[in-house]
Amino acid sequence: MADQKCDYKIVLLGSSFTGKSCLIQRFIHNSFDGHQKQTIGASFFKRTLKINNEIVTAGIWDTAGQERFDSLTKMYYRGADAAILCYDITDEQSFEKLKFWTKQLINNQPDCRVWFTGTKVDLLDAGYERAISLETVEKFLNSQMFKNKPILETSSKTDINVKQLFISCVKDLKQNPIQKNEKKMKKNDNKKRKKKKKKKKKKLNLGKKVEKKSCC
Repeated sequence: MADQKCDYKIVLLGSSFTGKSCLIQRFIHNSFDGHQKQTIGASFFKRTLKINNEIVTAGIWDTAGQERFDSLTKMYYRGADAAILCYDITDEQSFEKLKFWTKQLINNQPDCRVWFTGTKVDLLDAGYERAISLETVEKFLNSQMFKNKPILETSSKTDINVKQLFISCVKDLKQNPIQKNEKKMKKNDNKKRKKKKKKKKKKLNLGKKVEKKSCC
């Protein structure tokens, strides 16, 4: 896949119109387009960053938010080092959708680092009402074993916390690469267990006598 040459794979998940594409556009190109088209399937982007005097490359996947693409999206978060779950702070339904993605990641990609971001903070200054408070998000995270996970509210339009979101995510992966080692250990342990099971089966078969069937 296109992200194989990247040091870290990051995937953005969330409902349609939560601003996933706008977040990436602001981070990659430092620009904003309020008339972004809906993502079909997924789009891939890449950016090189300097973290602690070392050059690292982040591969970022922008996924479709429409429900009909939910099963397809599994292809893109498989093997991800981090997932950024996006919700619109003025849209309660977009937050409810995060419960679905949280469950998907726990069941299918348990070693993936998870970050949460409430998008479109600029709408509050435009007269929109906040539908999701930080307290609501923290309560949900604590109930889902994501206690003390960082929550950053962002605005792609006015460039609030966007760079901080992605750079903090990459820094965390760079400075705390424990889970990658754990993945390798788990794989090695599984291989050893399978080999032991095969050896046991072979030993048991050696002790069996082959009975010849009579012709009548």
